[in-house]
Amino acid sequence: ASPSNAIDHYEIYHDGSGITCLSEDINIKACTNTDCSSVASEDITSTLNLGPLGQAVTINNGDITSNVNYTTAGTIAISLSNLSTSAPVNCFVNNIADLDCEMTFSESGFVIDVPTLTACKPNETATIRAVQSDNDTNTCGAALIGNQTVNFWSNYISPDSGSNDVLINTIASADSTPGTGVSLSFDIDGLATFTVQYDDAGQIQLNAEHTMLSGLLLEGESTFISKPLLLTVYTDETNYECISGDASCSRFIKAGENFDLKVKSACWVDDADTDFTDNPATPNFEMNSIAVLSSVVAPAGGSNGSLDVKNFNFSTSDSGVHTIDQAISEVGVFNFMISPSNYFGESLTTQNSPNIGRFYPDHFEVTNSENGAFGNNACTGFSYSGQSFTYDINPQLQITAYNTATPDVVTQNYTDDFIKLTTADFIYTLPTTDANQLGADNASLVRINRFADTTTIIDNADGSLEFAFGDDSYTYLHESNSQIAPFSNAVNLQFTSITDSDNVQTQALPSTLQPSDEPIRFGRLTIANAHGSELVPLPVAVQAEFFNGNNWQANTLDQCTLLNMSPDFQLSNPETNIGSLQAGTATMTIDAGTTLATLTNNNPLANGVATITFSAPGEDNQGYVDIQSQTSLNFGWLLGDYDNDGSYDDEATGRASFGLFAGSGNIIFRRENF
Repeated sequence: ASPSNAIDHYEIYHDGSGITCLSEDINIKACTNTDCSSVASEDITSTLNLGPLGQAVTINNGDITSNVNYTTAGTIAISLSNLSTSAPVNCFVNNIADLDCEMTFSESGFVIDVPTLTACKPNETATIRAVQSDNDTNTCGAALIGNQTVNFWSNYISPDSGSNDVLINTIASADSTPGTGVSLSFDIDGLATFTVQYDDAGQIQLNAEHTMLSGLLLEGESTFISKPLLLTVYTDETNYECISGDASCSRFIKAGENFDLKVKSACWVDDADTDFTDNPATPNFEMNSIAVLSSVVAPAGGSNGSLDVKNFNFSTSDSGVHTIDQAISEVGVFNFMISPSNYFGESLTTQNSPNIGRFYPDHFEVTNSENGAFGNNACTGFSYSGQSFTYDINPQLQITAYNTATPDVVTQNYTDDFIKLTTADFIYTLPTTDANQLGADNASLVRINRFADTTTIIDNADGSLEFAFGDDSYTYLHESNSQIAPFSNAVNLQFTSITDSDNVQTQALPSTLQPSDEPIRFGRLTIANAHGSELVPLPVAVQAEFFNGNNWQANTLDQCTLLNMSPDFQLSNPETNIGSLQAGTATMTIDAGTTLATLTNNNPLANGVATITFSAPGEDNQGYVDIQSQTSLNFGWLLGDYDNDGSYDDEATGRASFGLFAGSGNIIFRRENF
């Protein structure tokens, strides 16, 4: 049946030589892709041709090793025919492509078995068997017994040159015939053992030759593999080591910056060895398309990053140590590793790099910002100059970490302890004036005081963070230059430097946040003069006012000022305690009577107005009470400039007079000075 997955080609593998009295292994693969990393999943039938002879074989699941015998000395071609699924056939002799695919059979010779060697490791045991065919029985007998000298030499197959000798029983073998004589002891089966050592990597052919007394020449060869002990990944750059594997390590290089990542094809030195970076290298090691990988150690659960060099070719020109001009896109601590393919069919051991880092960002950028907004009014819908207010929405500046790549890429691992920015690293200009509003002089900006709250850093866990302002307190100065029409404020928070402890700087500064939209009014408190009969209570108006740009007018929006007779007012007159100031709740003497003040619409003001009402002192008890505010205690923003000295530090005053008449209503204007 035809396999469900199409055949790309077939491959035949054999060692190129055999002895007529011994069986030989021939491996056949049905490949479904060009590099034969995938084979057919169904059976394929074929004829395996040994020269003129053919035998039926079934390639089970895409791969079969057929044990064959050929009893006639000579050279024959190995081939496939009658394939149930047709495709090209490729042949490999000793793992080297060979169009002829020939195998030479002899009636006598050496059968040599050398295991896969570990480069530089001594005393690996190999066997050599001297055999001779019995033509009558087609069985093998011992061709040599006892102590015999066998000549050995070796050839480089892949790569096809080198500088190290193969050691046979610690004796360096020649690199060509007639070879180097080595004394061996053969047992009654014609079998002898010897040790092999090769201080390099590659595919080597070991040849053996001995001429018997009869003149019969015994020959044999075996192809073996010597592979590195392992491929170890490391760097010897300054300050690379991060033993703790966390953010406490000192900085190494920037994310995206190049560094030397090395891969050594290491020789064996000692079975107890753990550090292979100082081992001798195997200069003949070569391999194409070795994959390079990275694995994040910290931050936990972070990105493995992207590597500049994802695979490389290891060549003999590297002399056993390949240097990769590597870079990783991310911040953090990493292990680096490689994933080589099989080496002449043998798997290779690899050793990951130690913890390498700490990698850190190249620069920061301001990527987003929240200007914030005022609106957490100190009063009802506004704030007086002199009142403290804060944000309704707190300002935030977003900073994102980037690597050195072009174009640059966000380093998402700049998070947790890998954030080396602190709040103290954010340098910004403290605002002392409004951003835009000119004062009464029409030349200078109105002034403010700012009291900073605690700032915080918010980790977004994606390479960005927020520098967040706390509930900072702002106060516009209650001074003459601030006596202007109501306005909506704005302040500038200008960042001039943002640099972390790794000296990573922020690009494109300065950057300014501008919280705004607090309505500001310049205010004062007034107390009216009142006249009335001593027979009835006398009301006195207390009013919050604001400057509209031209005049003072009632501040009907003020429903926040909370006044009490004490301590917010003081009273005095000549008849009470020799005219000294008294608490607003004191009983005041008026001639032979008394009066007591009460305050209404005061908690808070009703549309900006409260009323002080003095009780009637009684018939014929005429006099007055002077009223003075005490706003400097709790409401400094309502002080006025009543002495016209340019300073808003004066308390409001007024007088309640009993037994006096207001006079004619036809009077347009009158002012009393006391």
